[in-house]
Amino acid sequence: MAVRKLKWLGLISLLGLYANTAQAVAYLYQDVTTDTLPTRYCYPVKKATALTADRYNLDRFSKLFCNTLGEGWHVDKRKEDGSAVCTPCTGDDQGLHQCFMQNVVVTCKQIKPDSLGKVTGKK
Repeated sequence: MAVRKLKWLGLISLLGLYANTAQAVAYLYQDVTTDTLPTRYCYPVKKATALTADRYNLDRFSKLFCNTLGEGWHVDKRKEDGSAVCTPCTGDDQGLHQCFMQNVVVTCKQIKPDSLGKVTGKK
């Protein structure tokens, strides 16, 4: 029983030593301002606006916006949700609308090269 306690105590103290040597990670930040795609189908104005401004929809597009910057970019936060813009449908769907969010602002982040103590591209 005493041996187990000594093992746990040794493990915890070893982890404590390594926890103090952790390095801070530096990030690069970039704001992206763009529009979402319109709703897939035509809906009444209220429903189309609600679908467009849905949190899941905005989160999904925020990830896509950051991915357009290149590899390694991730969403840090969404600064502005933008405003809903609706356009009327034509043909058989007259009276219905397709909506999209205009001027969505997303802050993207990427780990700064060489901030983890490694020189990238060298072996």
